[in-house]
Amino acid sequence: MARRLVVVGCLLALLVRGDIDYAEISFYPPPPEKCAPTEITLTFEIAGGLQHLDTVYFYLNQFTRGGCNNGNGGKISDGLVLLGAPSGNDEWQAEYYEGSVDNMYNDSYIILKAKYDVIGTAGYRHTVVIDASNDIRPNCGSPANSSLMRVKGFVYKDAKAQYIRPVNKSDAVDLTCYMTDTRLKFRPAIPKESAQIEVRFRSAIHLYVGDRVRVQMAGWTSGKADGIPGSDDYYVAVRDDLAVIGNSTWLSGSWEEGCCYESHRAGFLNSTLVLTALQYIRAGTTVEVIVPRQQLRPQCGMPGPYVNQTMSVRRAGQRVYEYVKKPYPETTLDVALTDSATSVTLATGGAAALGPPVANSYILIGSEVIKVASVSGDVLTVTSGRAQSGTTAAAHVIGAKVYLLTESTLDGAITSTTATSFGVDLNTGGLGAAANTYILIGSEVLKVTAVSTNALTVIRAQDGTTATTHLDAAKVFLLKSNVKIEKEPYARQITETTINEGAAFSKSDTTLTVTSGTTLGAVANSYILIGSEKLLVSAVSTNDLTVTRAQDGTAAAAHADGAKVFRITETTVSDAGDGNANLAAADTTLSVTLNDPGLFAAVNSYIRIGSEVMLVTAVSTNDLTVSRAQDGTTAVDHTDGSMIYRLTESTLDGALTDSATTVNVDLNTAGLGAAANSYILIGSEVLLVTAVSTNALTVTRGQHETAASAHLDGAKVFLLKDTLDHTMEIDASYVSGVEVVAPRSIDEANAIGDGCKSLGFCTGKGECDHCTSTCRCPHAHSAVDNSYTSYSCEAINCPTGMAWADVPWHPGGAGDNTWAHYRRLPCSGAGLCTAAGKCSCFANFFGPACERRVCPGGSAETGDCSGHGTCATMKQLSMLPNALPLSKNNVSGFHAGDHVPYYEHHAHGRDDGTWDAMRLYGCVCDSSWPVGLGPGETQEPEYFGPTCAAQHCPSGDDPMTARDETNCTGVLAKGGHGVGEPGNLCHVDCSNRGFCDHETGQCKCFQGFYGHNCHYKDALAVQIE
Repeated sequence: MARRLVVVGCLLALLVRGDIDYAEISFYPPPPEKCAPTEITLTFEIAGGLQHLDTVYFYLNQFTRGGCNNGNGGKISDGLVLLGAPSGNDEWQAEYYEGSVDNMYNDSYIILKAKYDVIGTAGYRHTVVIDASNDIRPNCGSPANSSLMRVKGFVYKDAKAQYIRPVNKSDAVDLTCYMTDTRLKFRPAIPKESAQIEVRFRSAIHLYVGDRVRVQMAGWTSGKADGIPGSDDYYVAVRDDLAVIGNSTWLSGSWEEGCCYESHRAGFLNSTLVLTALQYIRAGTTVEVIVPRQQLRPQCGMPGPYVNQTMSVRRAGQRVYEYVKKPYPETTLDVALTDSATSVTLATGGAAALGPPVANSYILIGSEVIKVASVSGDVLTVTSGRAQSGTTAAAHVIGAKVYLLTESTLDGAITSTTATSFGVDLNTGGLGAAANTYILIGSEVLKVTAVSTNALTVIRAQDGTTATTHLDAAKVFLLKSNVKIEKEPYARQITETTINEGAAFSKSDTTLTVTSGTTLGAVANSYILIGSEKLLVSAVSTNDLTVTRAQDGTAAAAHADGAKVFRITETTVSDAGDGNANLAAADTTLSVTLNDPGLFAAVNSYIRIGSEVMLVTAVSTNDLTVSRAQDGTTAVDHTDGSMIYRLTESTLDGALTDSATTVNVDLNTAGLGAAANSYILIGSEVLLVTAVSTNALTVTRGQHETAASAHLDGAKVFLLKDTLDHTMEIDASYVSGVEVVAPRSIDEANAIGDGCKSLGFCTGKGECDHCTSTCRCPHAHSAVDNSYTSYSCEAINCPTGMAWADVPWHPGGAGDNTWAHYRRLPCSGAGLCTAAGKCSCFANFFGPACERRVCPGGSAETGDCSGHGTCATMKQLSMLPNALPLSKNNVSGFHAGDHVPYYEHHAHGRDDGTWDAMRLYGCVCDSSWPVGLGPGETQEPEYFGPTCAAQHCPSGDDPMTARDETNCTGVLAKGGHGVGEPGNLCHVDCSNRGFCDHETGQCKCFQGFYGHNCHYKDALAVQIE
């Protein structure tokens, strides 16, 4: 007994000390289906061995015994988990404990408790199978070797357990989570009417701030449901409860307008309501929010739930840039280069073309990167090690491209996210950065504002990237960028503040509360801009503005609390200054509704009304004296109320040489509007403004691949749009977040409109088109065109076919033919339609729609063609070489040797367009001899006539003539288009020397002639004659 206790103690100590050496979880079938009961195999080794009542815990990430509805399932206790081979219930007993939905079932686990028969040998690999009948199933996906698939062990009666650790290997659960308990409720549910939308869901995963619940709402639009698409990226107000003022604390809303409008259909298939999480939402939490009316509306009626109504979740995405690096300067090799040479000879002028390179520059030839040691003219001495940056030295031929790499490395780490200056190892001859260029370090874009040799001053985190730290020697790339040479259309926003409503400013509100009315400086008749909507201020009370919405052709829209509000430089025509409510083309005095603080025009300002540009020559409050038809425009009449814009342009006040760096303009403030770092355009030259002193501008000439040139006094000067920003060339600007909850149909949604209620729900036989409130009735007969014809699908129509007889129809127009048989009729007009929807055909017609004529000579006893022929359609008859009338072979356009009979309606004998081609039938009569126009063939078959009821008698040459009557060489076939070929035979019943009995096919010879074909003559009888 004592020795046994000592052994046990050693084993226990080994278990604690040795850990679980190896653990693996696998599933069958792989990969398991969502919510399907799954067989789970647990494999593990314990270095220290084990014995009776020792336990092993396996944590099964995302597994449940519930219905996968984000609710909790039951546990299996008391060792009642059914185990399969190979270990089975003899070695282990198992219990299952359900995790919690708010932990996303990461804490579901199985306990394996060792029984007496367990193999306790240290290092033995145990395999335990949890049978699928235990109903343990995956609720969500899990990657292979997930860190949340974990294992730990306990030694019996030992308080210390092994630490929990991930298993060594686990199978993937290849599926994503679903939203459950999803519901959409629309009030009112009327086509084309704006609706309040109630959204409910319960997520299988935790939602974090920025995660987006995407509700696909096919058939919905932010427009007016008039066929014109609404706005995309449209702000949507969302509330937790209509009774509570203010936006939702759970989610914010936006709208992605779908594509596209479809007449008489719901359309807008991918319209999506995007609900972005504003706070952390635990898995299993039921969320309910309301989208108030006056925002979204259905294009037409829809069933509920609709097949294209789904809900999914995307993790918050991030901006990922694949920037286009500035093209490398290039030249070519003037001398071939071996793989060990250290002297590189460039083409004449090559060094200058490269920038030129300097010591420590890097060049690229083929795929080899080479470091320059020194430069002498067009000859570069390179480092003896040659291939840099992991490339391989290689030989290069004469004329190979040589590039200077416009990149460098950091000369020291950037340890702060706010640092604005740092050094690079080589700028001139390397990176090539200058003021107003952009560089890329890691994923951060920086704007260079100043350069001093290799020291750069920068603005961090440009273009939506994030400032971060960077290691010493990190790569620095020069990015390709350019200024938009696009004129600023008119003066920019002057002053700004923000919306301070405490909630969204809805698209119908006419009272706007701003943070600071004083800062904004708006008065009655000022125009303001929020987003893309222009509003006219009609009254001001401190921070409350009374406004008229949707001015100057813009659309009213909802705006988020905190959105920016700008006062803009525009006004309207008041009258011409002469009491007339218009500005005539000859008038030079213009009265405006509000100049200051509205248009802010001054002497030498340029303004625009419609398409006409005018120069202001004098100002008296709201009366402007103007010089008409400037910039090549034409003076025209303008009505009272026309919009007036102040343009961002001026003229040179003095000529400008090609090297001058000071530009004097006639009017900057209230005119050109240039500031430091603005770009201006004179002629075709782009200039960078570095400083401004009233109307004197200090500039850098010839920017962005334009050339500095001289400009005349009075030359036009334009402010360029987006002057403070370069346009970055980016291959991909945004990568959406990972889809972590797959799209799944909405569980519950009410229908839009009454559908087909008034049509008795299509009598249960048809499908309702909810958009048009009409029934689509199924086909009852699959062979031909047919359908239910009553509006409610109640009455069944018979199959239809082209009419056998109908009034001819002439479509009109010169050269058009008269058409017949074009109309489709039930039973083709050759039968009666029964109540069962089947045709009862008239005599000699058959087919589901009575669309075919029976073959002649048919009877129950003999079948078609009196039992002596084959029934064929008109089309088939035209193509059979033995069908009468016989026709010639080898039609033009076919290869020699083809036997394609001539068909008068089509050169190739394959015209399917003839209305009766497949409807009329005829007989091809049987024959005991070959029939045709070829050698050895006879031009008539044995059986003949329309029903093949008559039979020819044996044929023979007339013994009383010198000519051979059976020779049909060159003889035209009866009713045909061809002649017999050499050796072709004519059929001569009874050799013309007897009567043929066409019922029996036997000859009755004239006197003096005998034989089966009467070909033989009795010489005596003939002589007596």
